[in-house]
Amino acid sequence: MRPPTPYATLNTSNAETFYKTYFSLETNIDNQRTSISGVDEDEEAMNLVKYENAYTLASKMINVLTEVYDRLILQTGV
Repeated sequence: MRPPTPYATLNTSNAETFYKTYFSLETNIDNQRTSISGVDEDEEAMNLVKYENAYTLASKMINVLTEVYDRLILQTGV
């Protein structure tokens, strides 16, 4: 097997440099986008769960009150 040619070594080195550069750019752009939008995905997910639980509780409360009013009206003969 022949040793790698200088061009192959140069291309490998260039590829690694390009990869590191573009990965760094991607990270920087993502960080800038997040800082501009001001949206923290973890915080938004926690808020979503909190609002979902509040909605579920409110829905159950409405169902219970509807049942109470129905019994009150139907069983008292008003």
